[in-house]
Amino acid sequence: FILCLPLDVNPKAVNQLCVQLRAKYPHIKVVVVGQALTADKIALHQKSPAKASAYMSYPFTAADFKAVLERFTQAKAA
Repeated sequence: FILCLPLDVNPKAVNQLCVQLRAKYPHIKVVVVGQALTADKIALHQKSPAKASAYMSYPFTAADFKAVLERFTQAKAA
């Protein structure tokens, strides 16, 4: 199961939800999407308890999203 969360809408709520999902449903992959997610912002978020399984900065293409999904599929198969 994959869940996409929009970080720009309410970052605090997204962070709280990420923490809760990781604790209760560790099998769920969370993709945080946001406008202008820089490498620094992603690195900082990955170090927090709210870290996501993947990050995408929008706008992104269908091919970009497909690549993220394929990473999850490949990791599951390994």
